[in-house]
Amino acid sequence: MLPPFDRLDPPRTRSGVLLTTSTSRRRNRTVVRVDGEARARDAGRLEAELLAACGTTKLVVLDFTGLTFLGGKVLTVVLAAHEAASTRGHQLRLVVDSPAVSAVLRVSGVGALLAVFGSLRDALAATG
Repeated sequence: MLPPFDRLDPPRTRSGVLLTTSTSRRRNRTVVRVDGEARARDAGRLEAELLAACGTTKLVVLDFTGLTFLGGKVLTVVLAAHEAASTRGHQLRLVVDSPAVSAVLRVSGVGALLAVFGSLRDALAATG
């Protein structure tokens, strides 16, 4: 019997775990789920996906619950997406449950600038 999909090991390269993303859109919200390690090599692809989402839907939720590493270049991409959403009157919310990713947000000060939630359910249910 195969394990459930969410328990399978993510794809790997010689330099680590590949970043994978999936996007789901419903009405006025988009959820972008990010899994693996978010490194500098992934910043361009993630930036294009986030900026497109922030320009078309009022609420974008960036689900980092599957993220194991958050690099500085990708952190810059998240800030750019937040700014793009804000200038359009839209919102970017983050979902983080990893102590390592939470520490990066806290130490960098970025966590204080963004709406950060512990679960996708809480991020979607929040008002404002």
